[in-house]
Amino acid sequence: GHSEGGRSVGYLAKISMCRVIVVDDDDASLGEYIELISGLCYECIGVNNVRSALDVLRDNDTIGIVVTDLRTPGIDGFTFLEEISERYSNKRPIVPIVISGFISLENTVRVMRSGAIDFIEKPICVNDLAASLRRASLRLAQLAYKRSAKSGFLEFYEDDAATDHTSTKETD
Repeated sequence: GHSEGGRSVGYLAKISMCRVIVVDDDDASLGEYIELISGLCYECIGVNNVRSALDVLRDNDTIGIVVTDLRTPGIDGFTFLEEISERYSNKRPIVPIVISGFISLENTVRVMRSGAIDFIEKPICVNDLAASLRRASLRLAQLAYKRSAKSGFLEFYEDDAATDHTSTKETD
C-alpha cells in the first residue's frame, strides 16, 4: 500500500497522545496518579480494580498504556498482566507499567517477563513516571508500526529512539 505523509503523521499523533488506564485500589493514590499523568498531557482513566480495568480495555481500543499496582484486590497485578497478554497480544499493542511499594528481585524478573516496560517503586516521583510513559509511548509506536508495517512511519521517532536507553533487541 502507499502511505501519504499526512496520514501517517495523524496516526502517529493519535498514538503519541494515547490513552492511559491506571489501576490502584487506594483512592488517594489513584487520584494522585491521574493528576500526575493528566499533567503530563496523557488522557487518563482511573479504576480501582482489575475487573473494571479489563472491562474498560475491552470497550475502549484507544487505551495503549496500562499503569497498575501489583497488589490489587481480587485479581492481583501479575494475573492482570497475564490476562492482558492473553487477550490482546495478537489483537492490539498494550504496554504495561507496574508500580509497587516493594520491589524484590523475584518480582522484578516476573514483571519484566510479563512484558511490562517499567517497574516503578512507590512513592513515585513525577520524573520517573514521565520517563516511563515516554518509553511506553515509544514501545507502543514500535508495536503499532510492526503491525501496520507502513514504510516511513517510524522516521518521526528516530530522534527519540536515539536517546532512549532501553534495549531495542528484537526477539522474534
